[in-house]
Amino acid sequence: MYRYFFTKSLDPTRAPLAARDGAYHGLELFCVFGSLNVAGYRPSAADLALSEALQGYWLRFAATGDPNGGGAPAWPAYDAVTDPHLVLDTTVAAANGVRAGRCDAIAAALR
Repeated sequence: MYRYFFTKSLDPTRAPLAARDGAYHGLELFCVFGSLNVAGYRPSAADLALSEALQGYWLRFAATGDPNGGGAPAWPAYDAVTDPHLVLDTTVAAANGVRAGRCDAIAAALR
């Protein structure tokens, strides 16, 4: 299992209203399917680079069950102890503990 945290929002100079929403749920799908050029939005070079990176990860995962390779930053497999994930933004990088404080507080409240 592989987890990601998509944090890339739209460029506010290119989409002032949509950019107000930040990196909203589902925005990454426009990158995955290479369809950033919708509703008049002109993707930036950073948008296009992230889209290419995401397509590479998804294609490798579909073909082999492992998203890694192609010179892309390594995407660590999930581990419940360290909570690794890939941060998807202008810079793609591995990290640990996505919103760990918030998630831990919710888990504690549910016990």
